[in-house]
Parts: sequence; C-alpha cells; structure tokens
Amino acid sequence: MSNIKEYYPLHVAKKTAECTRDIVFTPEEMRHLSKGVYSAEIKNHDIQACAERVRKSGQMLSFRTYEDMSDENVQLCDFISTIHAWAENKQVYKFDSDFLQELIRTEDLHITRDVFEFLPCSLMYFDFEDCQYIQDTYDTPGAFVEVIKDEKQDSWEIHLFTMKGDTKYTRKVLPLKNEDGDFSWDCAELKWYMAFSLLDGNSERLNEKKRDVQYVLLILHMLIYLSSIEPDVRESEATKRTYRPRTKGTPVKNKFSEIQKHEVGVRFGTAFRKYSLHRVSEQGGTPYNTSKGKGSPKRPHYRKPHWSHYWYNKLDQNNEPVYNVYGVVEKVKRPKWIAAVNVNEKYGESDVVIHTVKN
Repeated sequence: MSNIKEYYPLHVAKKTAECTRDIVFTPEEMRHLSKGVYSAEIKNHDIQACAERVRKSGQMLSFRTYEDMSDENVQLCDFISTIHAWAENKQVYKFDSDFLQELIRTEDLHITRDVFEFLPCSLMYFDFEDCQYIQDTYDTPGAFVEVIKDEKQDSWEIHLFTMKGDTKYTRKVLPLKNEDGDFSWDCAELKWYMAFSLLDGNSERLNEKKRDVQYVLLILHMLIYLSSIEPDVRESEATKRTYRPRTKGTPVKNKFSEIQKHEVGVRFGTAFRKYSLHRVSEQGGTPYNTSKGKGSPKRPHYRKPHWSHYWYNKLDQNNEPVYNVYGVVEKVKRPKWIAAVNVNEKYGESDVVIHTVKN
C-alpha cells in the first residue's frame, strides 16, 4: 500500500458518503428498511415519515410502502447502512495469507450456540489485499461483514458485501438459526451441495454456485475463528503509529487515523514462511515442499486442522462468574480452532506476540 489515503475500505466509505449526501432516508431508517430483524410496521412507519422530506427535496420515491420496495432498493439500503455503520468505528481484520490457506483446508465448520456473541465487533472489514489466493479466485480486495442477532427469532443474520472495483459489490445474506445443540458442516460435501436457497443472488451456473458457497464458508470460518478461544490477533504496526479514535459525538471524517487494523494468524504464517526459506537455503527444496528426506524437518503446519469445543464459565460484563439459582456457575460452550499436532511452529515464535480478542 503506497499511499494510506488510498486504502480501499476508506475509499468506499468516502465515495458512499458523497453519493448518499442527498438521500432522503437517514442511516437509521435505512437500517430499519434493510435488516430482517425489524418488522414491516417499523419499515412502513419510516417510509411514511420521510415522505415529506422526499417532496421537499424534489426526489422521486418509487415506492409508498415497504412491500413496494424492489430487491435493488433493499440491497442499496443495506449497502449504504452497512458502510455508514462501519465508518463509525472502522474495524479492519487482515488474515495472514498462509494462515488463511490453512483455515480454508479445515475439514468442517463447527458452530456452537451463541458463538457470534463473542465476536470482538459485529461489523468489520476483511482485508484480502495481500492474499493472492483470494485475489485469483474471487477478484476482490476485501469484504464488509455485519453479524446481526434477531432476539425474537433466536437467529443470526450475516450480511456480506464482497467489493468489486470502485464501489461495486455483490451482496449475500445468510440467516442462521441459533441452534440449541452444535451445528457442523462438512465443508467438502457442502461445496457440492446444490440447495443454496439461503443465499441471495445465486448464479444459475453450478460452478459459480459452488464457488459462492466456498466463499461464504471461508467468511464463516473467519468469523468463528475471531469468536473462538485464544485467537491469534494483534494490532497492526500502522494502527500503532496512526490510530486516533474519534471522539464520541463528533462527525465522521473518514481519515486513515480512524481505522483500527488487526492482523490475524501471524504466528502460523511467520513460522510457515521461515520454514519455506529454510527448505530453500539448506535443503535445496522449494517453498511448500513437504517431502520427508532424511534429516529434513517437516514444514510448520497444523495436522488436520479442525474445530472443537469446550465448556467455560459464563462471565458477566465485569468478568465475574454468573451463578444459577442453585448457586452453581453457569457454563457456556465455545469453539476453538485447534490441531492435533503443531509441527515446527518454533520458526515463528520469536517474531510475534499473541493478543487475545476480548468480547
């Protein structure tokens, strides 16, 4: 990134603010119109409330009730409200490229009840600029992701905006029931599963459908990793130098100093790359060479990476145990991304520090 002023999510936020300056719906009204957690009564109330503003502004409103809104209207409202909301806090997560490849190879996706309660934030930008695999496969610099809980339906909505070019995007909404038990997806089988009715805007072509599902699975892996126990997350060096949190109540300025960027999976990525260089310089091999020649160390890797879960004490906002009516500490089940064996991670131990993401 040669110029921090050109950082892509900030560019999107600025462009969206410029393009929506004269839109008659307020950001809060747009959220009501676009999110499934709000009722039709609330949506229609907001549409009627802004009718006078529409007439005064001279703009045309192509619908009179929420039911009249087209899919394009809803998607636009969703996009604008998501970008406006992201601009308030500007949280960015950048996954190490080699770590992301290992996460992609995880064989299943394990979801526990209330898993997304433990996300460090509910709205974030995933930065893919340095991940060549994502660039080649999905042709996107990043994605805005918002996770919303519907308390009445006891479910989650994941709103995913994959960016394309200037401020173009593709939108997907994934509703997930907050199951009482554990919920597991076999990723290998799911890539070939053809019932994709839960995903908005599916392509008619089978291969594109498979790619869509694989991409959504990757995003879910990333979200659950951030929700898991002891994720490898650290503040980026750029953030340490430039971050100046916006004072509450002051307007959003969309400056780079407002962005809080986090790096994820650096420990594994550093170890993997050090091993690759070791193979090239001392064994005459090439990066990603995993042959077991005599005396040659195995590359740093997580042998059969997978999701598991453990029971932990339930804590309140003050980090104190929560007791039930019988005086027993309540338990909560949380996922953890683990491996049966961590091989040669020593190559990266001296270069990184792990920061635990707190809920």
